Amino acid sequence: MHTLVGSIRDGIRQAAQNISAQVIDPGYKSTESINNKIARKQKAGQADYDFYALKDHARAAMVLRDLSDVPAAVEALKKHFPGITGEVFLEEPLNKSGYRGIHLTVPLGNGINGEIQLTTKQAWEIKKQTDAIYGRWRNAALDQLSSEQKVKRKNDYAESARLWEAYYSGIAPEVKRMASDSVMGLASQSSLHNDVDLDQTPLLNSNTSKPS
Repeated sequence: MHTLVGSIRDGIRQAAQNISAQVIDPGYKSTESINNKIARKQKAGQADYDFYALKDHARAAMVLRDLSDVPAAVEALKKHFPGITGEVFLEEPLNKSGYRGIHLTVPLGNGINGEIQLTTKQAWEIKKQTDAIYGRWRNAALDQLSSEQKVKRKNDYAESARLWEAYYSGIAPEVKRMASDSVMGLASQSSLHNDVDLDQTPLLNSNTSKPS
């Protein structure tokens, strides 16, 4: 795993230099985090979800000056990771905590995937705040919570969703559209690449440095 993390580190650092972005160095998910995620997915009905279904065995982030830099970041990363694909959660949240963002998936070989989050300094600060909320409740069994805990959970998630909505609603629609289009265009390009080659939580366990 260390070797694979090194491969994504080198590629993202080189790509970041071309667009004056900062890099949150990659690390890999702990065994506990992986097991918890698999258990959550299976409990939610994805019975076939296993170790190789994860898209984020290794994780990193590229901190951009603003969201308008996303197309340039995607182009720079494509040069280092030809099989890269992506998902966009800007207009609609990913989960009940309201999280929004852009995730790119890099196949690292042997069924291992690396995730690169494209973010901004402001969004990264919101992520750190809301990760604490998500981490507090993500493994909690709803039927085992007291009435007071259920109210607290609901209010926490509402506050998390408010923070994300407030940030992304302040970004011009055309900027979000250009960012989304550049990422979603990777899917078809990746399919063409794969046809030829035939052979994708809190980030880094929350042990990350703050962008300056």
